[in-house]
Order: sequence, then structure tokens, then C-alpha cells
Amino acid sequence: NNCWGINSSTHRLSTLDLASNDLTMFPSHCLSRVFGPYNMYLSRNKIRGIYSNSIHSEHLFRELLLDHNHITFLEEGSFRYQKRLVYLDLQDNRLTVLNPNILAYSLKYLRIEYSENPWKCDCEFVQLFRAFPTTWPPFVCSEPSPLVNLSLSNVQNTNLPCPPALCAAKSHEAVVAFRGEKDVVIPCPIMRHGNAALSWSFTPPGNR
Repeated sequence: NNCWGINSSTHRLSTLDLASNDLTMFPSHCLSRVFGPYNMYLSRNKIRGIYSNSIHSEHLFRELLLDHNHITFLEEGSFRYQKRLVYLDLQDNRLTVLNPNILAYSLKYLRIEYSENPWKCDCEFVQLFRAFPTTWPPFVCSEPSPLVNLSLSNVQNTNLPCPPALCAAKSHEAVVAFRGEKDVVIPCPIMRHGNAALSWSFTPPGNR
């Protein structure tokens, strides 16, 4: 993970290719501030994860290639400075979930490649999947066992029975609120899969 051969004084850069260098972490310490976004190629290394502080504010990328690594996680906010990013390659890693918040940071149309990852198609991921563009390639499930090799977009309710989910009208609002001792207020509709059973249990505060 050394930076031998990298000119840290470079201010004008089109592409930095650090592919196939046995790097085990994102080489933040190797990169200096440059003017304008550039292409960063980190394919075929041994990077294990991207932390929230891995990519600094002065690292501006146009294309970021992280394919064929050992990445198991992308911490929340790790791409928060990438306002100019148009292409992110995450193919052939060890990711099991991908949060759609990754789409929120770039001001450009961002394309992500994510095939050949062991996606865990649980109920939480089904909910997250709805936020990704429908024109993108499908996520192919690696687990649970009944869904192996199935496209997440083709997973039926019978394959993955999920409990009803409650949502909040705004991020700062409570999911449920109590009015008096008998009424429960839900600020938005309940989402459920197909004919999944829905049941309620309510114990007034005085009877706990």
C-alpha cells in the first residue's frame, strides 16, 4: 500500500491507473488535490471496504473503478463528495447489500455496475431495491437458498414472505404516535407484500 512512483504534486490529471497493485485499502494517502474530476482505476486489487473517510473532499472522480476487489461494505457517506461522478464499477466484489443513498451524492447521471456480487435478498433489500432505476441490470440473489440465482426483480411474494412495513411521512417524524390511551396514529400508509397477513396488538399505557 505504498505510493511509490506517484507524483503527489500533480495538479492536472485525466486518469490515475492503480489497477493490479495488491492494494488492500483505498489509497487516500497517495492522492493529492487536482483541479477538476479525473478517472480513478483501482480494479483487480484486494481492497476490503470503503470507509466514510476513505475518499476526501479534494478527491474528485469522474469514473471510479473498484471492480474485482474484496469489498464487503461501503460505509454510509463514503461517496458524499463525489458530485461529478458518472460511473462507478463495483462488479465482482463481496457486497451483499447496496444502499440507494449512493445515488444521492452525484449531480450527474450516475451509472453503477454491480454484477457478480453475493446479494442477500432479504426483506430489507427488497425495499431498498425499489429505489434503483428499473432500467438497470437486475440484482441476482446468492441467498437465501430458495432464491439463489433468481433476479431480485422476479422474486415473488411466495418466495420471500415479508412482514408489513411502516413508513414515516418525514424523516424526523415518529413511525407511530399515541393519542390519549386508546388511539394509535400512523402518519402514512402501510406497505405489505401481496396478501401478507396484517394483525395489530395494542396495550394501553395503563395496562402494561
